[in-house]
Amino acid sequence: MLWGVAISSHQNDGGAPASDWTVAERAGRLPVASGVGADFRGQWRADLDRVRDELGGNAFRFSVEWARVEPEPGRYDLAELAFLHALLEGARDRGLAVVLTLHHFTSPQWLHGGGLSGWESASTAELFARYARFIAREFGSGVRYWLTFNEPSNLLVGGHLAGRMPPFRRGPLAVAAAARVMVQAHELAYEAIHEEQPGAQVSVSEFTGILGLGPGLTWAPGRLMDPLRTRADGPEAALRFKHLDFLSLHYYGDIPPLELLHFPLRFHRFTARPSGFGRILRDAWRRYQLPILIGENGMATRNHEPRPDGMTSERYLEAHIAEVRQVVAEGVPILGYCWWTLTDNYEWGSFDNRFGLYRVECQAGDFTRRATPAVAAFRRAVAAAGPSVTP
Repeated sequence: MLWGVAISSHQNDGGAPASDWTVAERAGRLPVASGVGADFRGQWRADLDRVRDELGGNAFRFSVEWARVEPEPGRYDLAELAFLHALLEGARDRGLAVVLTLHHFTSPQWLHGGGLSGWESASTAELFARYARFIAREFGSGVRYWLTFNEPSNLLVGGHLAGRMPPFRRGPLAVAAAARVMVQAHELAYEAIHEEQPGAQVSVSEFTGILGLGPGLTWAPGRLMDPLRTRADGPEAALRFKHLDFLSLHYYGDIPPLELLHFPLRFHRFTARPSGFGRILRDAWRRYQLPILIGENGMATRNHEPRPDGMTSERYLEAHIAEVRQVVAEGVPILGYCWWTLTDNYEWGSFDNRFGLYRVECQAGDFTRRATPAVAAFRRAVAAAGPSVTP
């Protein structure tokens, strides 16, 4: 089983000059700019050491940022490619299996001009597949697990329905058009990656949660992956997945519905519910019959202040890993578990949501990593799991 952490480029590296998020930050359209994130680029070797030596992990999930790799259509940044090769080699040298995300919310700014209208343009699917093929050809031999998109539902709602994040579109027609293109982009990218790397395992990493509607009243959204399914022929009409090799799910807890209206999201107001985690995992296995990677699981505080519910990151981590062990014992195939996230970072318009196993004062420009008690809790959980073998 894989045990590791998840990060993203924009949140940890800061804004790529050619990305739509950076352009929006510089235009003052977001509450806070990312700066250099958590200075991962300046400290990546030591951070990978922390994953291996201090956490006892054997996996590392990170994103390649399309705008850094291809800042102009068809032009690839050689310095960025060299950095990514070094990062991948560094992970392999430390025995860390890589889970690589191709798109984590940010897109090249050039998708929003020159006759293109971002994810609402049908041609964007082909452009994304071209990018995916390039990355698979360039780095694929060292990567087994691929995620085309990170939380596409949140990107669609935040960027194309509510208009609160790039590309700041608003309305049902915009979100419907973008959803169709993103599904097609995933399918084409899936096929391109498999053509370049036949042994690859490819999926989408999607947000799940339980809406807390009141005392004892909750709703768990399901069928998140249904747009990517096809039905096999025959009287049973059994589900056959052509474009998903596994599931990758994110879980943070009960979501107070009114919090969905707030931007940036205040994750520290989400309610911890470990039993809901087990419920989501069991439901996903029953519905899709595919192995599950827990792409993200974590708990936020507001600037490390005590939470009103008294929950701490170490207690949250221990309780949710206990749920993982329980569903594994019941026969649910769990590929791995990734905590969100290694260090405090930029949380899409805010630095107040603190998820890091290591405390970092990003906004103050102090990038010193300070271990929280959750570091020891993570290491204990990995040790209790016994020897880990990459699936």
